[in-house]
Amino acid sequence: MHRLISVRKKNKQLGTTPRKSKEKDNKPPPQDPLERSKKTRSEKEVAQPSQAMTDEQTNREKNIKRKQLVKFVKHVLEKGPSGLQKEFSSMKRFNDFEKMKAFKQAQERGKNRYKDVGCLDNNRVKLAPPWPYDYIHGNYVATPNNAKRFICTQAPLEKTCADFWFMCLQSSNKMKFSKSEAKVMETVLTVEGQGATLKTTHYHWVDWPDRGVPAADMALCELLAKARLSKAPIVVHCSAGIGRTGSVVMIEYMMDQLLSGQVIEDSDKILQKIREQRNNSIQTEHQYLFVHQVMMNYFMEKKMFDENAKLAHLDFTEKYHKAVH
Repeated sequence: MHRLISVRKKNKQLGTTPRKSKEKDNKPPPQDPLERSKKTRSEKEVAQPSQAMTDEQTNREKNIKRKQLVKFVKHVLEKGPSGLQKEFSSMKRFNDFEKMKAFKQAQERGKNRYKDVGCLDNNRVKLAPPWPYDYIHGNYVATPNNAKRFICTQAPLEKTCADFWFMCLQSSNKMKFSKSEAKVMETVLTVEGQGATLKTTHYHWVDWPDRGVPAADMALCELLAKARLSKAPIVVHCSAGIGRTGSVVMIEYMMDQLLSGQVIEDSDKILQKIREQRNNSIQTEHQYLFVHQVMMNYFMEKKMFDENAKLAHLDFTEKYHKAVH
């Protein structure tokens, strides 16, 4: 195995100092003070819209976002957990191995955790030179406003541990999450290799069961809010990198549309888009329900519901708990 990991602190100041311009100072001829004052006042009037116009635009944008939110919420609450379960069941999971040629080749080298969890070729993460090979079981997954928001990958194997950390190095993944109410184990690592150094904070969500769901509280929303501060791909993995990982990705996909003022698409369409990037994402109907319960709880927490929606949310939550427990 390549020697890649050492534990030590190393701070590096990033940034550049702007160079001073060497161009000649071509000053314009003196201008009459009265004319200059008139021109400056005129430029300000053109450049700065009135406060009333700004407020009107802000209110219009808020109303548009609220209408989009109301439509999405109404759609989810009307379906209810039972309707969402039927919707999920109609979306069959399968492997098209013709689109997974690198995965099949890597199977012989012991690079895949599961032989029935494929890795799509079209957007797989490729390890760059000087790494001796380019394969790792990971895919870039986009959200509406970031083409490489996530790297969804399987948990590292003994044979792929060095590959995993090299992938983190080359993606410059430096996200740091704050603590939450969930049972999360924090490990700080300094990863070194190929002339690069990366200090990363790894969070292990201890009480999220395989093929199951944790409490649908605000913990995940808090983590994702921190993740949005970074434009670099965020590495997310569970065991296979599709079930719990897919749940995280789907919530962020919806949040990305909401926060950017876009129409939140139907849930089944969103999941289909995610699966086209990370095959068979979200493994169980419980995980699919969890995504929607978290979103509904988020809207409730942010006081986005009217009285009717609050009552519907209570009914949805009661049925959700019966479905997943």
